[in-house]
Amino acid sequence: MIRLLDTEEISELYCCVDAGLIDHIRDSRNYVVPIEEDRYIMAFHTMNQNKTVIYADGRRCIVSSDDEYVRQCCEGIDRESGLGEMFEFFLALTSEDVYVLEGLENKISDLEDELLTRGKPDRNGISRIVALRKEVLAAKRYYEQR
Repeated sequence: MIRLLDTEEISELYCCVDAGLIDHIRDSRNYVVPIEEDRYIMAFHTMNQNKTVIYADGRRCIVSSDDEYVRQCCEGIDRESGLGEMFEFFLALTSEDVYVLEGLENKISDLEDELLTRGKPDRNGISRIVALRKEVLAAKRYYEQR
C-alpha cells in the first residue's frame, strides 16, 4: 500500500536517502534520481503547481503531496513491490491526460468560434483569452517536466 504523507511530513521520507539528496529535494523543482539499483526518488509539480515527492524501492512506495488528485490516484494501490506501486501510480496519474488536452483544445476552438462570429473581442473575450492562455501555459509547464 502506498504510504501518503502531507508536505509537512516529508522529513519522514528523508530516512530513505542520504543528507546530500535531502538538500537536492528541497532546492530542486523536478528530478529523478536513481539512488541505487531498484531505489528511486523523484519530484515533480502537478498541473496545479503542487510539489510531489515520491520514493520507491522493492518494498515500499512513499508519496508526499498535498495535491488532492495525486492523493486520489494513490488510493487502492497495493502491490508487493514499491516499484510496482510507483508504476501503477503513474498510470493512474496520467490516464486522463488525453482528455485534459482534448478539453483545452475544445475550449480554444469554442472561444475561436465565438470571437470570429462576433468580429472583435470585447473585454470579456479578452479576459477569457488571457485565462485560457494561462491554462495552456500551466499544462505546457506540467508536460515539459523532465
